[in-house]
Amino acid sequence: MFTIGTTLTLLGFSGFYVTSKRADIHLSDTLLSLVKSNTRLVKGVSFLFLIAAIIPFIVKFGIGGGLLFFSIVLMTAGGCVIMFQPLQLFKIIQLIVFFLVCFLIECLV
Repeated sequence: MFTIGTTLTLLGFSGFYVTSKRADIHLSDTLLSLVKSNTRLVKGVSFLFLIAAIIPFIVKFGIGGGLLFFSIVLMTAGGCVIMFQPLQLFKIIQLIVFFLVCFLIECLV
């Protein structure tokens, strides 16, 4: 539940960050250039990701606690995206493997 909600929050915030006009994005990656060319679609999908990210937190903690936990995760994910996206430290495949390992550990525990 935590991994799914956190992943969806991170994807949603990343989509809004990449399509922002204020962000200085270097289009060295083909995925980023594809996202930058379809801004309306990406913003819509990012909004759906953020709405879908609230659901696991509300199911786990209730309405008040879920919304509070979602806001904490959103601020944390936002800070990480704003810090690490311009540095381009992580590639997409590394993040996918990381979240898959976290999901497997969460399912086993």
